[in-house]
This record gives sequence, structure tokens and C-alpha cells, in this order.
Amino acid sequence: MLVAAPAYLRRKGEPATPEALAKHDVLASPVVAPADIWTLTSAARTARVRLNATFRSNALHALRDLAAGGAGLALLPEFLVADLVRTRALRVLLRDWQTDLVAVNAIHRTEHRGAPLVRALVEHLRAAYARDAG
Repeated sequence: MLVAAPAYLRRKGEPATPEALAKHDVLASPVVAPADIWTLTSAARTARVRLNATFRSNALHALRDLAAGGAGLALLPEFLVADLVRTRALRVLLRDWQTDLVAVNAIHRTEHRGAPLVRALVEHLRAAYARDAG
């Protein structure tokens, strides 16, 4: 979800198109988008936007907290921002646009391969992500 705090949007305005994102402060993560370019797709077209990344981090919780504090826009997983969206600490932007899917890998120790708990967790994650992607 592309999100920003209401305070940030009052200061900088709300982007109406993906191209408008280039004029905003972006809190970027190589986990979500490896380059400073986001590709967004709507029913009508695809847009590639070069970002003005003012802060980069692998720590998605930090990006969420900075976005909630009004530091900029952030593209974050729904599960991470759902509570803040519900309480209106963050607003969802460009709702009709989707980003590329992000690959998720489950990494575990070799000696645990095939262990029932690991297998159950991986299957649970596979089903949950398949449901969210569909």
C-alpha cells in the first residue's frame, strides 16, 4: 500500500497520478522496490516513476513509523500499515494502482528441512501470500 500521513499530505499535497510521486519525499526500501523506480499499473496503463528517495532502509517498521510521523510517502505491505490506516494515522494513496509483486523467501537451517513445524509454517505462508496476491 502506498501511504502517507495526513500532516505530510497537508504540507505537500496528495499525488493524483503516479507521475506526481516524483515530486514527493519517498521513504524507500530495497525490500519493496530494489531501484529508485516504482512501476505502477492501473486498468488502463503502466507508469514507471523515478523517485526522490529522501530516506532508505531495509527496516520496514522504521519506514512505517517515519511515514506516520509525516516524513514522506512509503510503499509498504498491507499487514504492516493496516492498523494505522484504520485509525487514520496513514492514508492510502493511488488506490486504483498496483505495484509489482514482491518475492518472499523462507530461509531456514538445512538440518530443519522437512521438519513438521518448518513445513507447516512455509505452507501457511505460501497459502497466505497466494490469497493476498489473488
